[in-house]
Amino acid sequence: RIHRRLPQGGILVFVTGKQDINYVVRVLRKRFNDKTERDITNLPLENDHDSEWGSGYDQIDRDADRMEDRRHDGDDDDDEEEEGVDSDMSDVDHDADGVPIPVPDGPCRPCHILPLHALLSPEDQVRVLAPLPSDDHRLIVISTNVAETSLTIPNIKYVVDTGREKVKVYDHKTGISSLKVSWISKASA
Repeated sequence: RIHRRLPQGGILVFVTGKQDINYVVRVLRKRFNDKTERDITNLPLENDHDSEWGSGYDQIDRDADRMEDRRHDGDDDDDEEEEGVDSDMSDVDHDADGVPIPVPDGPCRPCHILPLHALLSPEDQVRVLAPLPSDDHRLIVISTNVAETSLTIPNIKYVVDTGREKVKVYDHKTGISSLKVSWISKASA
């Protein structure tokens, strides 16, 4: 939505881990038909138990496909479902005063969608800092919140934070530490 409707500027998206990064990059590349050099669509995902989101992604994909099908069917019987919570997903945006903001028609400008996490090679990590081919291209970086404190990416104008993080939790009974996905604190936001 930011890519299609807001002025030029890079987008930085924070998610909880490598699996989430790979998933979001794959979905965005498919949606915006991004053809960056290294496509991660065939990378193996971490085990589902590594993320609280797990197989919920499949359900999200099915729900999104169903909503897209309804929108294109011209079926007006589901108006009640489209109102309410999901009403912000309509094709018309409004500014702070309630004035409609026009949405550009046609294809959106080119974008480069890149992952950023510690297990990437140094060459792939540096690609985030490389200049874009032209001024009409947009950089979209999908990263963990750990990168938030360790790197400044030039030309980032928009930041999207999921509000989740992986926290190390120690179980006193078993003596084992594990990473659990939880909501970030207000102080961290």
